[in-house]
Amino acid sequence: MMNFRNILFTLLVAGVCSSCNPSTEAPNKLQTVDEATGSKTYTKEHTFSDPTKKDTFHASLSGTKPEEVNHTAEIRNFAGTPKVIEATPASVTWPLITNITEKSLEGNLESAISYPAASVAYQVNTKIDFTGDAITDSNVIFWQLVGSANSWTGTGSTTVYNPDVYVQLDVNPTNGGTLTVNKIDALVGASGTGNMYYQAFYSVNADFSNPVSVQSAFKLPNNGSSALSFTLPTPVVITGSQKLYVRFYPYLAAAATSKQFGLRNVKISGTMEGAVANPATVSTTVVSSVSTTSAVSGGTISSNGGGAVTGSGVVWSTNQNPTIDDSKTTENATTGSFVSSLAGLNPGTTYYARAYATNSAGTSYGSQVSFTTLASIVAPTVTT
Repeated sequence: MMNFRNILFTLLVAGVCSSCNPSTEAPNKLQTVDEATGSKTYTKEHTFSDPTKKDTFHASLSGTKPEEVNHTAEIRNFAGTPKVIEATPASVTWPLITNITEKSLEGNLESAISYPAASVAYQVNTKIDFTGDAITDSNVIFWQLVGSANSWTGTGSTTVYNPDVYVQLDVNPTNGGTLTVNKIDALVGASGTGNMYYQAFYSVNADFSNPVSVQSAFKLPNNGSSALSFTLPTPVVITGSQKLYVRFYPYLAAAATSKQFGLRNVKISGTMEGAVANPATVSTTVVSSVSTTSAVSGGTISSNGGGAVTGSGVVWSTNQNPTIDDSKTTENATTGSFVSSLAGLNPGTTYYARAYATNSAGTSYGSQVSFTTLASIVAPTVTT
């Protein structure tokens, strides 16, 4: 059962007379009146999941009607320490380098990638230079399916895309949060042709109706890539069950074969408000470089759970399921992969290790791995 605490939201409204019409009062709030100044205090209870802290929300307001006032806000705990209320960064990044499933989440978000399987296929291959070093890189590439693999139909125009050929990424907030999306970034590339174009759009509708342009018709370099960096003129606010959908449409004006389209490091970013943090998601790296008294492991933080990661590393013990109360490294990585050196081990001993990450929701662990240190190091025998 989740523990909860009550937070008092106190709104101080200056200059509102005690005889105001009830229809202008802030609804569903308790109120007190300062007889000397006519000021009213509106109070509302709200429930949070952290039972260890007790804070009061104060907002200073001014105006003739509660619904017209401007306000600034801060959290004060019962000791009076102010904490400014801020939206926290939130993003999803799809590397699309070694597979089509890996993603990195910052904030309480969910995200998925999709494409029409009847008309688009993909694989990991070395076709496109994404790093600018004139060497093609291993990456997820996509192509059109028309009768046979890698056969593209022509759209007849460099400004017309095929609506049935696209790669889509979506994102939505979880835990009752509100996501404000303000930026879309990606590296976009082509292989086997200097005549491939693409267009990109976003929509808040599941059927992708009313799309908004992110990139108009753009000609991609042959075997190379181009950076997309789009700031939304008006940030899009996503709440509840809503999602933001982003689509990339690659196309050729004339029919062709053996051409590929690539995406790398697609990132949808903005800010998050109102969500309670989940535990971070972390995985453990297989142990390597095992010696008599040391070894190397690490982990990957794929999601911070909506709360800043304040500690990370690897824990180990001769007992299974080690925790941060056992031996551990402190790497302080907040996202992505990290490497840890495990030292002070005993020779010829079996150990169990797990990566860990700590945020405001607690400490989470990756899967357990085991290894046995060498009993001794024997110098190699050299014959001449």
